[in-house]
Amino acid sequence: MDKDEQVMAALVKAGPSKEVPDAEVSGKEPRSPWSEGVSRRSFFKLGGLLAGTAVVGAGLGGCSQEGGAKVPDSASSGAATKGETEIGYTVYETDMLVIGAGFGSVSACSEAARLGQKVLVIDKGPYGFGGACGMNWDVVYTWSPKGTEAQDSVFARRTVNKQLFINAAKSDPYQPDDYLPIINWGETLNDRNPDGSIHLKVDMPMSQQAEWGFPRHWLDHFGKADNITIHDYTMITDIFVNDGVCIGAVGIYLPTGEFRVYRSKATILAAGGCTGIYGWVTLSPVTNNVPDNTSDVEMAVFRKGGRIGDSEHAAYDMMGIVPSGWASSEGSMFGGDSLDIEFMLDKDGVAFCMDPALDQDRMLVDRIYFNQIVAQVIMDGRGGPNGGIYLPANDEIRKQMRYMYLRCVNLIEEKTGADLREEPMECLIEMYEHGGTPIIDDNMMSTEFAGLFCVRGAATLAEGGGSHQNRNRVLGGYAMRCAMEYIKKSYKEPEKIDWQDAEKEFSRLTDLRTREVSGGIRPITIQRKIQRATYPAMGVIRTTADLEAARKELARIAEEDIPKMALSDHASAYNRDWKDAIETINLLQLARLSVEATYVRPETRGSFYRPEYPEANDDWKCTLGFYDDGKGGLAFDKITWPDVPYPA
Repeated sequence: MDKDEQVMAALVKAGPSKEVPDAEVSGKEPRSPWSEGVSRRSFFKLGGLLAGTAVVGAGLGGCSQEGGAKVPDSASSGAATKGETEIGYTVYETDMLVIGAGFGSVSACSEAARLGQKVLVIDKGPYGFGGACGMNWDVVYTWSPKGTEAQDSVFARRTVNKQLFINAAKSDPYQPDDYLPIINWGETLNDRNPDGSIHLKVDMPMSQQAEWGFPRHWLDHFGKADNITIHDYTMITDIFVNDGVCIGAVGIYLPTGEFRVYRSKATILAAGGCTGIYGWVTLSPVTNNVPDNTSDVEMAVFRKGGRIGDSEHAAYDMMGIVPSGWASSEGSMFGGDSLDIEFMLDKDGVAFCMDPALDQDRMLVDRIYFNQIVAQVIMDGRGGPNGGIYLPANDEIRKQMRYMYLRCVNLIEEKTGADLREEPMECLIEMYEHGGTPIIDDNMMSTEFAGLFCVRGAATLAEGGGSHQNRNRVLGGYAMRCAMEYIKKSYKEPEKIDWQDAEKEFSRLTDLRTREVSGGIRPITIQRKIQRATYPAMGVIRTTADLEAARKELARIAEEDIPKMALSDHASAYNRDWKDAIETINLLQLARLSVEATYVRPETRGSFYRPEYPEANDDWKCTLGFYDDGKGGLAFDKITWPDVPYPA
């Protein structure tokens, strides 16, 4: 090998450790990755002429150093041209592609393992360490019991797309005869007592909750499974579309900067919610999510002309921490929610949630109501100096505190010498879930792009909008079943694939990396501007003045700052600036959608409270599907679903 080939072989060695399987639908005979005669491809756009030639771009599959990894024959390499610069890329082929490795993906992979479906999983970060799932989040699993009480519960009343949940229940062989529990039923990984009974943290008429589900163990399990191939450190930046059909995804292998096309018959989007628009405005996030969750694929759908719903909706808890330099919340600190109302104190030490004028029973089961009570106390000036309330870790709360929080309390006291019984910690309202997802039909598929299934599709939670990790765990399995059914009955192999859709994305990404701008602004600087603009407007209480200020500043950032965005380094390998630039554009798009979707609603709805419009307005009991109007602005559809009865 010459020197260039040796360099490329070394880069390949740093790539995926497992060969890409030629995945098949359950019931079909396994096929060898080489039986289809997959060829390596090269593409040159020369004056509009598309020509197949010999392998270019270093011939990625052609050689490897002794002991190194070799790109399997199910991957092919190609090159497009941008001006006089060739843009090489590698094509991977699989039947089933799953984007994300969190709760929704865990559920989908569980179903794939049960049904014998081979899948290729894409993880943006190091596999097993991304998002709340990678935090080994001690999840609380909830469900509604059978009977009329459950049918009258807040969960049943709020669900918009009821037909989706009925379809999911009917398709699940493990679902009980009563279809209702799937509305709020986390069916995976719950803990049991030594006698085999479920360990309940809370047992109320309308909700039962079991803790001690550690999803990290399941991620480890899937990482060893023969039918699951994992490509981590891989950032998906676009969906691959031909003739309105999603035939895969496009992205970057971050350690080397290699462009990749993932060709698939069905694609499942199972990435987490982007709470970054609310978040990194101090030394640590005011969110339990991670910076890597930046709605990359959702915003790719938007740029392709797809409708995005629920972007105005989010879920909140009292889990932010002060001082902010102590790190993130959730996995490293402690907090409280509507189950701890007697311990929520204002700045004068008053347990304000226990006010007899408030509906305390409702607070236990309706976190939206609880958050609005807390936000109103802060708005009235009864909060702490950082805009939070206080949660004392006294002996009573320690008795009922979830293990993950108690663990953190012990660690804080050990490392700082503080006694949190005597010195209550100020907690901020954090955003732990956020919407902004493609509109889907009753079978989890995008209404614009056949073949794209979305675990966090818009309006899967409630009339209040948004998604939730409980639903993600349920609907991930359903999305897998739907995607398998689509491959069996609806998928048609393209007669000819137009690779220009992928090549346009590679040109866009290359331009972001190589552009040179006088007086350029680094991406992370623009990200912070977006977050500071959005944070005041996207909390629980959203005033018209804050929304208008955010609209103005976000428009200015789009017009003045984004054109000046430039990287400090033009290298393709391990270029954090490049990744930040891609994410900054996505973050800005989602922030504008979120603010605008709230602004156009003259009402209080779901998790947010608008003081100028304190009541819900039935004229707006719908999902807003926002899309690009083709003129640089935004338009939206009002989307409703029939209020179908649940089977008795």
